[in-house]
Formats: sequence, structure tokens, C-alpha cells
Amino acid sequence: MAPTDKDGEGSRAGGSWFNYNVGCAIGVIVLGVAIWLLTPYQVEEAATLFGQPASGLDAHLFPRMVGAVFVGLGIWYLLIAPRLKDPNLLRRLDREAITNTCVSLAVFLLFAFVMEHLGFVISAALVMFFLSTFYGNRNYWLGALVSILVPLAVFNLFTKVLLVFLPAFPNADLYWL
Repeated sequence: MAPTDKDGEGSRAGGSWFNYNVGCAIGVIVLGVAIWLLTPYQVEEAATLFGQPASGLDAHLFPRMVGAVFVGLGIWYLLIAPRLKDPNLLRRLDREAITNTCVSLAVFLLFAFVMEHLGFVISAALVMFFLSTFYGNRNYWLGALVSILVPLAVFNLFTKVLLVFLPAFPNADLYWL
């Protein structure tokens, strides 16, 4: 049944306030709480230099900030969501869109599991090459080059500039990267 706007408040037929946006807002809040509670304990402490952390920042600060932002935005979204009259376009997705989304999610899940064993650079290069080929890239040499250079650049940015730990390569300490 189509939504109606009887009193200008975006009410639905039957008086239901729960719509697709309310469900998404609740999901954002739950994700923010999960980030707040779980992520800080999975972040490795920064390396110490003369007994002090090299960065001077608490390893729990950024994950907690992200979690708080998610909760804040989720609460704001929840307050305005009952008035939104957007249709649920997920029901109109075709088979190709669903397949592409499922394949991408599966590849990213696999990436999360193998990154610790293969290292960030190798795992990210494999993900980039596979997904670019899956989505239509047929210039394999250029795809391979970009799939190697971008993870190397990201790895160096995170480890050398931002001082964030990423698993480099399995069983190798490559300080020259």
C-alpha cells in the first residue's frame, strides 16, 4: 500500500511509523555501538620509542570517535526517518546488481580473513585485480600494475606517515618499502 500524508507529518496508511529509513537508522546505531565496544580492543598499540608511544595518541581514540559519530548520526537519522517517504529501492534491484553486491561482500570478507596471513599489500592487490577484472577491466597489465602500486602507496602512507600498523608481508620484514 502506498504511503499517505494525511496530516503533513509523513504518516503511513495504518498509522505505522516504521519504514525502511527507520530500520536503516536503527542499523546505523547498532553498528556505532558495535564499533564503540569491539574495535578499540582490536587495534594494536603503537610502537614505543624510549618507553613512550611514538604517536602520542591513544589507540582507542579513533575507533571510539567513529563509533560516537555513527551513534550520533544514527540518532539524528532515527529522529527524521519516520517523516521520510522514500521508497525501498532495494526491492527493485535486478539480478546483476544483487550478484555484484554479493560477490563484492564475499571478496571483502575473504580479504579480512587472509590479510593477516598474506599481508596487506598482497591481499589488497589480489582484491583490486579480481574486482576490477570482475567488473569489466580487460587491460590485464594495467590492472596488475595499478593493483600493485596502489596497495604499496596505501601501505606506505599508513605505516610511514600515519604510523598505523598493517601486516606487511608474510614472514618478511621489508623495511625498504
